[in-house]
Amino acid sequence: MEQEEASSGFGLFDDCPEGELHPLQIDVFEDETEALDKQARLETNIYRPVKEGTELHRAIRSGKQQRIDALLNVYQLDFDKIRDYLVLKYQWDPDDRIWLRKINLVAVDRDQCKSVKDFERNRVAVGGLDLERSIFVLLQTPVDGDEVAVLHPECYDPLEQFRIIWKLFPNGYLSLNYCTEEHGRWETFVEAAAGNGNNYTINRLLSMGAQLCPPQHNPLLPACSSLRKDTIRYLLENHFDDFDFTQRKHYVNAFTILAQKNDVSILDYVLEKMIQYRQKYYEESKSQAFNSIFRYENDDCPSLTILTYLRPGKIYQKFEEYISKFELDLSYQRESVTILAHLVRKKLALEYCKTKILKNPELLGLKNLDGYGPTVLQECIRSEELDLLRDMYLLHPEVKQYFEFEYGFTVLREALDNHRHDRVRFILEHHKDYFLNNRERLEGIILNRNNIETFWEWNGALLSEHFPEFKEQIEDAIEKAHELQISKDLEREFKEITESIKINRMNVSKFQHLLSSIRGPSGETIMHFAVENDNLKLFKELLQAGCDLNALDKQGNHPIHFVRSVDMLNLIIDCHPDGRSLVNRVNLDGCSVLHKVCYLYTNSSTLVELVGAVIEYGADVNHLTNSGESAVFVTWSTPVLQMLLNHNINLDIVNDAGETALLRSLRYQNTWVARILLPLCWEKPTFAENAHKYLEPLLKIKRYAFNDYRALLDDNPDKIKLIFDAVYKHSRAEATRLFAFACERSRIYFIQKFLEYNYDLDYNYTDEYGYTPIMGLLNFDKERPGDLIRQLLEKGVDLEIRNQWGKTPLLKLVSYFGSARWSGEGIRVVQLLLEHGAQINAADDDGHTALHLAFRRWEWDLVELLIENGADVSLKDKDGKRPWEVGPYVNNEILGMIWSSPRSDLGL
Repeated sequence: MEQEEASSGFGLFDDCPEGELHPLQIDVFEDETEALDKQARLETNIYRPVKEGTELHRAIRSGKQQRIDALLNVYQLDFDKIRDYLVLKYQWDPDDRIWLRKINLVAVDRDQCKSVKDFERNRVAVGGLDLERSIFVLLQTPVDGDEVAVLHPECYDPLEQFRIIWKLFPNGYLSLNYCTEEHGRWETFVEAAAGNGNNYTINRLLSMGAQLCPPQHNPLLPACSSLRKDTIRYLLENHFDDFDFTQRKHYVNAFTILAQKNDVSILDYVLEKMIQYRQKYYEESKSQAFNSIFRYENDDCPSLTILTYLRPGKIYQKFEEYISKFELDLSYQRESVTILAHLVRKKLALEYCKTKILKNPELLGLKNLDGYGPTVLQECIRSEELDLLRDMYLLHPEVKQYFEFEYGFTVLREALDNHRHDRVRFILEHHKDYFLNNRERLEGIILNRNNIETFWEWNGALLSEHFPEFKEQIEDAIEKAHELQISKDLEREFKEITESIKINRMNVSKFQHLLSSIRGPSGETIMHFAVENDNLKLFKELLQAGCDLNALDKQGNHPIHFVRSVDMLNLIIDCHPDGRSLVNRVNLDGCSVLHKVCYLYTNSSTLVELVGAVIEYGADVNHLTNSGESAVFVTWSTPVLQMLLNHNINLDIVNDAGETALLRSLRYQNTWVARILLPLCWEKPTFAENAHKYLEPLLKIKRYAFNDYRALLDDNPDKIKLIFDAVYKHSRAEATRLFAFACERSRIYFIQKFLEYNYDLDYNYTDEYGYTPIMGLLNFDKERPGDLIRQLLEKGVDLEIRNQWGKTPLLKLVSYFGSARWSGEGIRVVQLLLEHGAQINAADDDGHTALHLAFRRWEWDLVELLIENGADVSLKDKDGKRPWEVGPYVNNEILGMIWSSPRSDLGL
């Protein structure tokens, strides 16, 4: 018995609600927390944000009640400091706990605290001071005995006040309603406690003045997410009238969450309470309340409904009960949702659905508002609710029209592919004329060349019966499908045999009758396979079995084209009557054995040995393929390249596509081969003729690989200038495009060269997304642009051109200011843009100015710079929000006091 009590903590009090302390525990608990109280008070700053939000969030989620209470004690002491200061200095009524209605700032070190206190003292005298519009600051380092400062926005210049305030934001906030912002949880302390099932802490927070449900928060949701049933009942029984627990957060409400959890044990209770609340406060009927609760409207995933999350089992039965009892509105639709179609697809509450359809046949014609997907009638066919449709077709034949939409062809195709003959017969019995009136679409289904033999085995007779006019074409399609199946069967046998070979279970004599007929998917024979896998033993056995050494695959490749070793090469040459000349045999593309060998990716020494043997047997190193390419176009190995060079391979060749070997290597980013070819090709006639083609592949080389070219290019400045000059002379438009590409990829070396050579480019060129070169250069991607931005601005670029999202260069820079900040140049570049005429109050398609974007991203020094340069904090975006209103909610109240004060001179 003692052991049982020890394992549960206090055996006598196991019936105490989860998360609450029994009265007899409290004294012991308080003794244990005394030391923690002292420790919490001595901590430097418990309000500073941590990964989980704040130290109090962390403690609540860990369930460490002693730590929670110790931190709350510090909160209370600090609130008392503000109370005492207000009572002493402003004769404030202590029963009016104004500090709880505010988000109070925190100053930490001596310099911060002194700066805030000095600012408080230097206010401009005005009339009566309104504490409701004042900012309270806790001073963790007392100044002249004061531990609190009160700033009155109407007494200060707004920008000066902002400079003081924003430096305090990183310290955190003294507030019981503060919510964490890491990883998108945004939970208040009450929500965190509810999610942890800690009713005791919820009670204490509320008694200290915390709001149960601030705007956009709902403690019932985390309680449901973690299935804290005691807390769920506690909230709905004790606080039924204190907050709107039917509200949603991130599109979900408590009912949705419990449905996702597939937990029915408390679902009835929660739904009943939610309906009661909406009846009382929204004046809805039970059916209206249920329909409001039932809907799941996720703008990010418009095709989802609450039914998406249901899993078979008891939850299905519950939902059928609710849908019927509370009369779900089956006409409900959103852009990508028709709830009735979803119910039919899920086979959920079908009797209820049938009853409603019989009363209102037009329900069968519903389809998603976006125009995609099936009608309800088509969904009924897909779900094989054919008896219902037969009745409806007899009672209301006009509903047949609801099948005859585009998606009807998809319904027929699915039924044929899935061998659902009942569906096919139903469709064709009632809608044959619809398909015949769209003959081309019909032929695309029943005469599709991808219809395999099994398709015709299942559907051939049925389709011939209903479409006798297609009988001959169907028979022809069946014959072709049969021939294709024979070919696939031979390919399958080829695969089985080659797999047996790989695991040494192949008996050539066993399969001798098949060896000449079976082929792989590319037409290759077993002989090709033996050579490709360098299986000399198998090759010899195949020759003895009478296999044709001259058989070609679909590309005209002889087995020698697949050679992988010198030993196999020697064996083929020795066995073939053409002997050494066989190495010059070409396939349908004109590739010789040397081309095919140079393509190989294998061990370098093996490859060099093989290439040497092929050349020694008489291969023509300068033989060109049908597309005009020699072996140097396909080699990736520098030793092989050197061997080809030793045999005087011609580098001054241009293939049919206008490529040189150098250009091919650059385009395929074959760095080592290209580095060898580049200086060798400089003096060739084709280099100057094709120089304009080399810049783009050089631009596309990865940064780390380009370092391998850098020294070579720097040592030959005349050659790199030749390339740039050739591009510009060939096409100013192409040079402009490549310059813009270099800017977009932050390829600093190339940008420098373009600007150094001072070409007359279109510096306001826009790409397919509306980006100009200056926008690209403002990416701050990997490399720092340094002085290049200034140089480009001096070209007279238009800073009011907008990309397809309506962003100017300034707006684009501020949108991704983190990268610019990382480079250490962000503020300087913004100033540079403004100095060159960027419109500071320009707005993007969402109505966001640079100031909106800076506030949203907490870029406080950027906010300061923009306001100093005339940014208008009164401008509203398309949601009607001013810049300081789009930032984190926790800061909006404070910023609003500053920028809406009478002294802001902003015309508010």
